[in-house]
Parts: sequence; structure tokens; C-alpha cells
Amino acid sequence: MTPIQFSQQGMQLLQARSLTGNEIKQFSNILADAKQHDGFAKDFLNSLSAQDLELVRKANSLADTINIEQLTKEGAQNLLARPDGTGLVDLNNDGIVEVGVAKTIHFPPVNAPQFVKDAWEASTDGMSEGDKAILMFRMHIQIYGLQIDGGPQKNPLPPEQQWNDHNIEQLFKQLYANLEFEVGQEGWTKHNRASLEFYKKFAAELKENATKTASTVAQKSLNSAQSNTQKIAASLYESDLKQQIKAHSDQQTSHAKQR
Repeated sequence: MTPIQFSQQGMQLLQARSLTGNEIKQFSNILADAKQHDGFAKDFLNSLSAQDLELVRKANSLADTINIEQLTKEGAQNLLARPDGTGLVDLNNDGIVEVGVAKTIHFPPVNAPQFVKDAWEASTDGMSEGDKAILMFRMHIQIYGLQIDGGPQKNPLPPEQQWNDHNIEQLFKQLYANLEFEVGQEGWTKHNRASLEFYKKFAAELKENATKTASTVAQKSLNSAQSNTQKIAASLYESDLKQQIKAHSDQQTSHAKQR
């Protein structure tokens, strides 16, 4: 069994959560065991000792003791994700990630294509965590709606639809419409100017990163097509060569019979 290697961000988070070096190693081993487990996450958690389960709680920075019976499939599975977020799932595609019984908004959504995550990172580079959090909440509300006490919420689209060209365009139309309303009420405040600059940058980054992704996919398809063509050509050449050898052999046999 190979222990899980944590990223620099993951190590910093675990250390900030007061895990010792030995505890980090043990948590790494727990995640490696979980990766080899064929059953459900809840079954794996039930197989852990009380000490290991407490370590999982500590590594995920949860306030309360883990009650496995109360966990959803998503909540259980995310307890076994890496601390930097690698491996997180959003099984019901609502933009909210359950870790244990805790629920947190994630933007970009964990289900979003990689080009969206790359665009977000480029657009928020250098921002304070507070400013990022405000933008995360605003973008989440725009896509998923606001759910209060089980109230109405937008019906989320599958990620491949949510982040296609048409729906990205619709998203920004709504963002700009909301900004226009806020400017009408408040004027061009510092906050509204910052929002405008972010929307412009995020839209540009989405377009650029989507183009890069499309180019990469197209190149892979082209390489695959070229490889298949070469294989077919090689097969045809081999078949033709065999026919030539057979024809030559038949000719030699015919000459020998004539003599």
C-alpha cells in the first residue's frame, strides 16, 4: 500500500488543524486504505477504530464526533477526500459540498470543468480571502439560487450544460443586469467597480481557457486519428506484402511443376 502524498496546501491545512507529524502519516494511511476499499465510504468508516475515526474528524476540522449513521453518501465520501479538496464530490450537483454533516458552498463547483476552475484561479489571483468569499457566494447564488429552510432553489443544470457557451453567456447577462440595478441604487461605488472588473476578467479567462481546452481535445483527436491511420496503413502494407510473397511463391511452384 502506497501512502497518500499531500500537496503543500494540504500539509499546511493539516498542520493548521493541529495534526502532528505522526497523525498526518496515519491519516495518509487511512486515505490509502480507503482508496483500496471496494465498498461504500460509510462501510469503510464503520471499519475504522474509534481512534482512527477521531483522526478523520480532526483532519476535516469538524466540531462534533462523527456519527456514521447520520451521514449521507456524499458526506461520508468527502470525509475521505484530501485536505486540499482533491477528491471532493457533489453527488446531487447542488453546488454545496457535504463533508460529514457540514455543508459548504464551493465555487467553482467541484463538478465544473477544469477550464472554469483555471479561469477562476486566474481571475481571483491576488484577492483577499474575504473578497473571494463574497464573490464565491454571489456566483453560487446566481447559478443555484438561495435555499433558505428548504425553500425554492434553482434546478441546477448538468455541468456540461451549465458551462457551455450559451449558458455562460446567459450567466453574464444576468450578472450585468444585477450590477446595473445595484449601480442604479448606489452609484459606482468601489464595490460595484470591483465587481465590474471581476466579471470582465472572469469572462475573458473563461473564453481563453475554454479555447485552450478545445484545442487540446482537438489535438488529441487529431493525434488519435493520425495514429489510427498509420495503423491502418501499416496493416494494409503488411497484407499487400503477404499477398506479394504468396504470389511469388505460387509462381515459383508453377515454374517448378512445368520443369
